[in-house]
Amino acid sequence: IRPQENGSHFDCDYVELTNCTYGMAVASKVPFSFNASVYTQEELEKKAHNFKLVESDSTVVCIDYALNGIGSNSCGPKVIDKYKFNPEKFTQTFKLVPFAKN
Repeated sequence: IRPQENGSHFDCDYVELTNCTYGMAVASKVPFSFNASVYTQEELEKKAHNFKLVESDSTVVCIDYALNGIGSNSCGPKVIDKYKFNPEKFTQTFKLVPFAKN
């Protein structure tokens, strides 16, 4: 187990996460990726097997400007250049709106 971007949804401009009482909306003019999990990145990193994972008391949300393409050359080919995230300057703005459900 590694805290990879499992369950990531890409090309999003809006996401809303809710429970029975509260919620949070995230919006952006520029598409983004997100994932929501019951496990923290730290929990995924320190456990070697799925059955040992302990759920968080909260939903863990990760919002990303961009993700690198699949491939790391650790067990296969390198990422093709057109799918590499090249760390260059960029600007991204997110609007976070917490709310209570009626």
